[in-house]
Amino acid sequence: MGLITCPDCGKDLSDQAPTCSNCGRPFKDTQPQAPPTQAQPQVIKKSSSNSGCIGIIFGLIILVVIGYSFRSCFSSSSISPDSSSTYSPPPPTPASHFTIKTNKFSTDEYGYYEVVGEIKNIDAVSFRFVHVKATFLNKASVVVGEDTTYACAEDYILPGGTKSFKFMGQSKPDYNSVRCEVTSCDSVK
Repeated sequence: MGLITCPDCGKDLSDQAPTCSNCGRPFKDTQPQAPPTQAQPQVIKKSSSNSGCIGIIFGLIILVVIGYSFRSCFSSSSISPDSSSTYSPPPPTPASHFTIKTNKFSTDEYGYYEVVGEIKNIDAVSFRFVHVKATFLNKASVVVGEDTTYACAEDYILPGGTKSFKFMGQSKPDYNSVRCEVTSCDSVK
């Protein structure tokens, strides 16, 4: 058994090998070629020298897209006192639309916690996809864990309406208290 060099990639391999183990090039001496038929699609292998160029081009395209999307963040117009534009305050936080009450926080003998509470819509519009976050604190009031859930995902919470929420999970020994808050919601006008 002798060694030959692949003319495409330059790797040394056995003269008995039907194809190059590095680039996949077939050798005519060891494998007869069947005439191509219409039912057999041709497989075209890309050479490794093109993959570097394609990667660089792809990376540049991604950088341009990211740069364009951040452009609007940093190109805000300045407002001077004599400007004709008016100032509009940022929208209220999701928490300002609700009151939240935690009814129960307990752990069982198996090491699982349960937090049950209720949110009330105090706004004049309906909401859905109300996302609630539970922040677990230790005895020193240091954050030691977080969990999230939806109070209403499939239906709406009407003005003045209430929806319950529930968290369940594996507790940690230092979970001493919990603080719940609404972190996001979609309004329906």
